[in-house]
Amino acid sequence: MITELADHPVVAHSVYLAAFWPQRGQSATDLLTAGPPLTWMSPHEDGTLRTIDDLELLRQALCGDVPQQRAYANLRRCVPQSIASCTDPSTAPDRGHPTTYIICEQDQCVPPAAQEEMAAAADHIHRLSSSHQPMASMPDELADALGQIR
Repeated sequence: MITELADHPVVAHSVYLAAFWPQRGQSATDLLTAGPPLTWMSPHEDGTLRTIDDLELLRQALCGDVPQQRAYANLRRCVPQSIASCTDPSTAPDRGHPTTYIICEQDQCVPPAAQEEMAAAADHIHRLSSSHQPMASMPDELADALGQIR
């Protein structure tokens, strides 16, 4: 979503947190073609993507560094999303403001190698030794990284 607002006049700085950053004409799916297949979610005939029901496998993929009980409570709230959110190409305009990318080095959801490639277009890069959900596993370190953004 923030990619599509890259030239909006009220946006002063974008931050990508272990997130897909497709360039114009790319989809999120395009960014994952070189990596291993995603085993923690699957497409359904109704046009949605849904996470797997096995909470432990889902925890390992999304937040392996979050304590099990806390992770399960959060993962039970996962909802289906449109397949189009991953397959439609970006129509992103040219950026009109600075961008920071925070790479999560232990991420099993968006591979760190893919994050490195996307982060190459950022003005600033931070790295956290966390899973895909540093807001749950290391909130203080994430707050410190966000606090450094000017």
